Amino acid sequence: MQDSNMNREELYQTAVVDPYNQQPEFLAAIAKDQELARVVEEAQQKDQALCDFFTKEAPAPSDEFLAKLNAIAEQPRQENSKEVVKVSSSKTIKPSYFALAASLLLVLFSVKYIGVTPEHNPSLANHALSHTEHGLPFAGVRDTKPQLSYVNAKLESYGASLTNISGMVWAKECDFEGVISAHLVYRHNGERINVFMVPKGENFDSFQAQFANDKHQGEIKEFPQGYMIIVAPKQQPIEPFKQKLEQQLIWQA
Repeated sequence: MQDSNMNREELYQTAVVDPYNQQPEFLAAIAKDQELARVVEEAQQKDQALCDFFTKEAPAPSDEFLAKLNAIAEQPRQENSKEVVKVSSSKTIKPSYFALAASLLLVLFSVKYIGVTPEHNPSLANHALSHTEHGLPFAGVRDTKPQLSYVNAKLESYGASLTNISGMVWAKECDFEGVISAHLVYRHNGERINVFMVPKGENFDSFQAQFANDKHQGEIKEFPQGYMIIVAPKQQPIEPFKQKLEQQLIWQA
């Protein structure tokens, strides 16, 4: 009978490409291997940094920094070179990968900073739908195991807290279209449901309790310090999820 356990190479590959993997043998390997645990932690940090890059406003990179990146990106690939750069006791990276990484960063900076305006959609419903579409490639794709204390720290400024976070797979404070909001993603009946907490004071021209487009449907509920917006796939009933969420939510008076 063939052994189904992952070998060392497969464990490290999983750590890089799927650092939130919850398979028992992977978790057991992390507990036993400090180097593997370090790789997992670094991969999760990079995943979080990439998410922050697209969800938070930050100053554009300086011309000097971009010039350095461009210089690295234009270096010859040297794909047949035997020269390597040692990054740990067990791993090496060819210099050409630095050029590839620099090229990717230049593309990302172009996407984020060129021709982007921070103005938000005047409709709160359309803003939530756009935010949902924007987050589809990364928000809640993997279960990041958010902690209750972390989530409540993010919700405090919105006048809210949760008694538990059952079903929540992702939590982040986002800056989307210039509007800072708490973005929570739940798994409910196999579907991702997005919950946004948007503070009062933003200049939204229109407000509708229920809304939909061709892919999603949503509901907005107003509270003293802000709005709670639930956006779900069109085939997913919102009411059962909303009732459960409202039982877990505590709003400050």
